[in-house]
Amino acid sequence: MMRAYTALGQRHLLARTYQRCVDTLRHELDLPPDAQTSHLYYLLVHGLAPEE
Repeated sequence: MMRAYTALGQRHLLARTYQRCVDTLRHELDLPPDAQTSHLYYLLVHGLAPEE
């Protein structure tokens, strides 16, 4: 979803999706997002092309 929103130029939906992930993991499992998810979000927010 985050890649799709970025490709569509919907950065606000990218941020909303990531925040929903963070909130759900914290509320349901008391865990942070995994490193891959956080790294992907960082790359997308900063306009860097993630490696496939």
